Amino acid sequence: NINDLIVPPDLVEEAGGLTAKVASGANVRAESIRRHKDGRSFWVSIAATPFHVRDEPGKVYAMYRDISAKKKAEDDLKELLLRDELTSLPNRRGFTTLSEQALKLAMRMERDGLMIFIDVDHLKQINDTFGHLAGDRALIDTARVLRESCREADIVARLGGDEFVALMIADSDQTAELVCDRIKTRVDIHNRENPRGYTLSLSLGA
Repeated sequence: NINDLIVPPDLVEEAGGLTAKVASGANVRAESIRRHKDGRSFWVSIAATPFHVRDEPGKVYAMYRDISAKKKAEDDLKELLLRDELTSLPNRRGFTTLSEQALKLAMRMERDGLMIFIDVDHLKQINDTFGHLAGDRALIDTARVLRESCREADIVARLGGDEFVALMIADSDQTAELVCDRIKTRVDIHNRENPRGYTLSLSLGA
């Protein structure tokens, strides 16, 4: 019911602008967010057109359509384009997007950015000896080791093939030496607790 829809406070100005535009004689199509009286927010498409009643110019007829499912599908597709399917880490494109935001934050905080480059050693040999499923397992294990070695706010990504990267804002707890030591320790723990028939080994650079 359109009478149950509420314009969120931060979109009141936008909604007023659309209404004024239609009232001035323009047909308008737009997408925006509305809210039910029970507090649920959702995306709608708006098709609005002006009409006139005798002695009451400037009337607006608007049709709203719930497009939440469409927006979710678009967000899911965007997520797929930015995420590595095998490891669920950001891919190269996702890393580029996230790193731009992180570096702007580092500049505002007047802090250095720290980047760790990680290669999986002997991945081709693992593939050739144990099969590609084992190679995929090594990449998944690497992603888990890196996530466990870094903070939640750090950006860990798979750039492609056997190449990974971790980007973080540097501080006393996140020097290159400390981060690399944490990764090496996690690799050692992984190898002890998860015998795979081969030893996971990573080359690190900062």
